[in-house]
Amino acid sequence: AGIKEGDRLIVLSDGTFEVGMGTEKEGSLAELLAFCAGPDGDDPETVLQWARQRHGEETLPDDFTYVRVVF
Repeated sequence: AGIKEGDRLIVLSDGTFEVGMGTEKEGSLAELLAFCAGPDGDDPETVLQWARQRHGEETLPDDFTYVRVVF
């Protein structure tokens, strides 16, 4: 089938979704995928804000790598 216009490639590190909520357990890839399914959910700035809100602080405790390529 090949790559079509509008297809997306996302490259990310585990630190992007493993941020916890306060004292709760760390997040999961499934939680990030559910968030990204929403409107503009896979926008890099939107994902960064999501991670910061989950963590409760501006500075994240782990690496945050998230690259979106739109064809």
